Amino acid sequence: MLPLFSKVNPMRWLGTSPGEILRFLGGGLSTSALYFGLMFVFVDLVRIKPILAVNLIAPCLYLYGYLVNKLLVFRNYEVKHLRQGSKFLITQVALAGLVNVLMYVGVNLIGLHYMIVTVVSAGLVAALNFTIMKLAVFV
Repeated sequence: MLPLFSKVNPMRWLGTSPGEILRFLGGGLSTSALYFGLMFVFVDLVRIKPILAVNLIAPCLYLYGYLVNKLLVFRNYEVKHLRQGSKFLITQVALAGLVNVLMYVGVNLIGLHYMIVTVVSAGLVAALNFTIMKLAVFV
């Protein structure tokens, strides 16, 4: 296991409160609205290819997501930005890789509309993101 993620505690799931899950869903909805809105603007209005748009949007979403998860969802006010920010960034880059693969396969190989792939990948990433944030990042 990476030393950065050495304090992963699967037992933290037992302490998940309904409020924490609702805050995550609220934060996720606001992040999703930002993501879908920016995807629409970049792809449909500016005419950028979907896979490029995903990568141009990512840094904005990373910063927004980090702050929402740290301060609102998990209410972690400790100043551990270097450690938590590093874990968060590693997680987001890995999830971005997954989104890129899904976008490429879905749009370019299968021929699905980019927004269908966006919705499916957003749901998958949300589930993985909460699990990793809860168990490994904001501990």
